[in-house]
Amino acid sequence: MINTKLVAIVQGQIHNNIKCIAPELLFSEPEHPSLKTFIEVPDSLFKQAYRHFGEDMGSAFFINVGSTALIELLLSKFFPVGIETQRLILTFAGSMTENIGFYIPNLLRAWNTYRTTPIENRLPIRSYLKDVLIKGSITLMWDTAIHDPLYWISMYLGQIFLPATPAWLIAIASFILALIIITNAQVALKEIKYAMLARSLRKAGFEEEPYYEARFYLPKTSNTPVQEILDTMASKFNLYEKFSGQYHDKYFRPSNEEIAGRNVLVRTRERETAEAVPRKSAQVIFVKSEQMEQKCKSMHNYFVIKKTKFRYILQQNLSLLESLFTSGLNKAGRLILKRTRGNESMNITFNRMMVRDPEKLYFAIDDLNEHFPYYIVELKAWSDLNMLKEAMRFLMIKYPVHITTHPKSSLMDYI
Repeated sequence: MINTKLVAIVQGQIHNNIKCIAPELLFSEPEHPSLKTFIEVPDSLFKQAYRHFGEDMGSAFFINVGSTALIELLLSKFFPVGIETQRLILTFAGSMTENIGFYIPNLLRAWNTYRTTPIENRLPIRSYLKDVLIKGSITLMWDTAIHDPLYWISMYLGQIFLPATPAWLIAIASFILALIIITNAQVALKEIKYAMLARSLRKAGFEEEPYYEARFYLPKTSNTPVQEILDTMASKFNLYEKFSGQYHDKYFRPSNEEIAGRNVLVRTRERETAEAVPRKSAQVIFVKSEQMEQKCKSMHNYFVIKKTKFRYILQQNLSLLESLFTSGLNKAGRLILKRTRGNESMNITFNRMMVRDPEKLYFAIDDLNEHFPYYIVELKAWSDLNMLKEAMRFLMIKYPVHITTHPKSSLMDYI
């Protein structure tokens, strides 16, 4: 029985931050749910930060500005006080009343999640309320550290040097400036966290391999033999190395599903070929799909997956799992184990046929099993994105392929 929650986690699909693009293409039966939406592209870290924190700040903003305007009106019309007292009241009143606003958007998000989740999958209400308190408090912490001091200073000095400016207008300016500072700080901290993790993996002995990948579905009903496609691509792009073998992947549940806008995959891989000793490795992979820029109009959209793979070679005389936990005695193993939660895992076995130029382009066709009605076609380039784009265009024009950003782990019902 497949653990559907684990599948979703390994896919790393954070749907609130993803733009879904569903081409009007119909697949033959059997139809798999993950094939209905081929492409999922996450928003940039800046857009995610602006949207999430902006919603929280927006709620607090309306409460702050409204209460500031009301207090200013009351003090000027009904409760007159000294000018210095009025400055102090207006300086601190808005920042105190706004705090409730940080929890309102999170409460609405939690309610929407609860409402749209099937009854059998709903968590206890206290779990959703806990999430509201945690996320609202994080926003409050950022606001207290950055916006509040900025607000107090601008409000107090603004009343001294710009006495004709309404207090609510100064409040708006402070909110906009704080939003810019905080969202940029959040993105910077996430990137620093990713850089530190990558550095730890390198220090532990992991090999780093950054590359771009394009993935397609090719119907097995296609009239073109797979070997002919391989030969055509090899001839067209001078891919002189050939390889075939069987791969055994075991995916583990990652401790962090997403880091700095990159989905996280944790797996072990065993590669078997007729020509060489099986190669076993443990891998931590950071994945982000994106759309390639186009300088001119084209009938095709080019969606690629930016990957950074950290690979650690495991002992050959042990099983994959034994080797992984044996390597747990060293720093590399501890890092792998730290990136997983519990013993949940899933296995994928597939046969691969490949041609490549190891310095430019890699082309592979994977066959998962006889029940899955499509081959998975992959293109990989390390630095020459123009060649990758050219290969994608050639493939999409010549063969009935459907571009996708889904990982193999999203097809578990067929594996």
